[in-house]
Amino acid sequence: VDRARAMERNEAARVAQLEADLVLERRRLQQGVLLAPFDAIVTARAVSLGSYVEAGEACFELLSLEQREILLELPPRVAMQLQPGSIVTVESDELPGVALECALTTVLPATDPRARVFTGVVRIGPDEDPGQRLVPGMFVRASANLRSVEGALTVPIDCLAEDGGGARIVVVQP
Repeated sequence: VDRARAMERNEAARVAQLEADLVLERRRLQQGVLLAPFDAIVTARAVSLGSYVEAGEACFELLSLEQREILLELPPRVAMQLQPGSIVTVESDELPGVALECALTTVLPATDPRARVFTGVVRIGPDEDPGQRLVPGMFVRASANLRSVEGALTVPIDCLAEDGGGARIVVVQP
């Protein structure tokens, strides 16, 4: 009987030790879980599976789906005519029939003066694209109305013929 009680105490101690080990391993597992502070997709991973990291060390690069940016390459003549708040229509071949109306946030100066290209920034928030149809990596086309004159006849610039007297439009009637 004494031997059985001793075995029972040993097994109870072993169960208690295993339960303590389980609590410790659950805590370690929780420490290994990284949660993004917002809805996002991972665009870059700086660590590999099983790596040890320090507190505050960057592990992933995240891209928020709530606030997305489109960077537009603008020639100087267009960049000078656009102002923050100008309406830009954004379309993608991957989403036929979808045109998003967004406000231009800013026009950044040319980073390389030889390239003569300015960068227009359009931010797409939840109001402009509630279904989050435009996703990072999509190719988009953007257009903006630079100038409008009520009742004016407009033609594509390719239809103008320039000579010494200025630009002319030729109309061919059958």
